[in-house]
Amino acid sequence: MLCNNQPSAVQAACKHSFKPVKRLHVLRRPLRERSQQASRRCRQCSGTPVQTKAAGNVFALDFDGVMVDSEPEISSSAVTAAAEYWPEQFGNLDQATHDQLRHNMRQVRPVLVNGVEALVMARMVLEDPGCVDTIIQDWQSVLPATLNMWKVEQKDLQIFFEDFRNNLLHNKEDEWVKRHVMYPGLQETLKACKYPWYIVTSRAKHRTLKLVDAMLDMQWPEDTPRLYCKLLPPNQRKIETLQ
Repeated sequence: MLCNNQPSAVQAACKHSFKPVKRLHVLRRPLRERSQQASRRCRQCSGTPVQTKAAGNVFALDFDGVMVDSEPEISSSAVTAAAEYWPEQFGNLDQATHDQLRHNMRQVRPVLVNGVEALVMARMVLEDPGCVDTIIQDWQSVLPATLNMWKVEQKDLQIFFEDFRNNLLHNKEDEWVKRHVMYPGLQETLKACKYPWYIVTSRAKHRTLKLVDAMLDMQWPEDTPRLYCKLLPPNQRKIETLQ
């Protein structure tokens, strides 16, 4: 996960002096037709127009941790939602406990795969702040064991958290957007990038489009060919799937 004081991966990748790694070359052919559509349908969008006359390099960018730091949103939403789901365990948190909880949530964020897992993490680090290392080292085993111990179905948590985040977006859109931190220089870097670029993310499309509009000032239509959402499992390497 990138910290706010670190340069974004996009900034490093899109400098004019940068030569894209050859492994991205496989994206040229499958995306070329999409590029032609994008150039026709996204002319109103800001950013570098998609070039289609000659084959070139294509950037397929992840969203969370590459374009924006989404940890503040997922962690704060998870803590609030978990308090609603498990009121007896959370009760009324004092400021010191809340601050420590948020700190620990940021520590375990790199191993989170699906957003709903943040609810489980929030309760775990609240009840046992010392479990941070255990989560980081063996989360894929810890998660199902913890849900089984609590007698909680992950699909039920998924439905609850999805509704919670959608309600937040609908009723407090400005607050929701501000919980996402765009990496410094991202917008300028994308505008200056001479290569066509796409977003490939496991994030929900409606939430991604909202952030692209609010943070990058790009009004992409619902069916934009430059955005691939929910295309592949969150824990699967995107480059391997696109190849």
